[in-house]
Amino acid sequence: MSDIRVDPLNRLNVLHLEQVKTLGMKNTKTLGLFPPAAFDDYARRGGVLVAVAPNGNCVGYILFSTANDRATIFHLCVDDGQRNKGLGRLLVDALATRTKHLRGLILKCRRDYDANKIWPRLGFHALNLTPGRIKAGSLLVTWWRSSGGLDLFSDTRKQLAEVKLPVVIDANIIFDFQGRKKHTNATSLTAAK
Repeated sequence: MSDIRVDPLNRLNVLHLEQVKTLGMKNTKTLGLFPPAAFDDYARRGGVLVAVAPNGNCVGYILFSTANDRATIFHLCVDDGQRNKGLGRLLVDALATRTKHLRGLILKCRRDYDANKIWPRLGFHALNLTPGRIKAGSLLVTWWRSSGGLDLFSDTRKQLAEVKLPVVIDANIIFDFQGRKKHTNATSLTAAK
């Protein structure tokens, strides 16, 4: 992968922008339908990094936005002929370097997609499951990759061994762990009668 470079995409680079659109359209089955004008908009705002081969062709891209002190990944797409060569890692690491001033990277991926096997290898941790919007009954896995700061979502056992975090836990959570019913005033009043 040392011969592949990652560059920010801008609308002036028409060749790479068209190649990104073509690559995205070839992968709509897993990426979803994304209008060509949306690619233009993300390129204009600096939200696309492209992997460029020595011959000058785009062989992959990552499409993202930044807000709320994190970068949200919407597409990570690699040309079929370049898969399993570390190009996904190259793109994610380039984005992580570019956004290291933020808390981290976040994305959502349908649980039934094979891509979920890739995210842990790229340093992501599963946070939760949420209902999908398109396919009835589909679930989305939310994945998080920290920029290195101490947070509750990253594998920070070594850091946590050295640092004490103040944590507040609602009593009902403890009751749930113990398998007891929640105690409420209504229950206490009924039992007292």
